[in-house]
Amino acid sequence: MVGSDQVFLIQVMEYARHPSIASSTLVELTTRLDFFKERRSQLMEQLHNLDLNYGSTTSQDFVYRPLSPSWS
Repeated sequence: MVGSDQVFLIQVMEYARHPSIASSTLVELTTRLDFFKERRSQLMEQLHNLDLNYGSTTSQDFVYRPLSPSWS
C-alpha cells in the first residue's frame, strides 16, 4: 500500500520529468490571472465613475465590456 506522502512524491517526480507540463500550467495560470486583474480594473473604474456621478448615472455606465480570454 502506498501512502499519501509517497503518492505526492511520485507526482512531483513526474512533473520534474516533464517540465513542459509545469511550464504550460504556469503560462495558463498567468494568463488567467492577467485576465482577472484586467476585469478587476474595469470594475474598479466603473465603481469610481459611479462615485463621481452619483445621482446622474445612466444605464450606459453599467455596460459590461467582455474580454476574450485567450484560454477559451
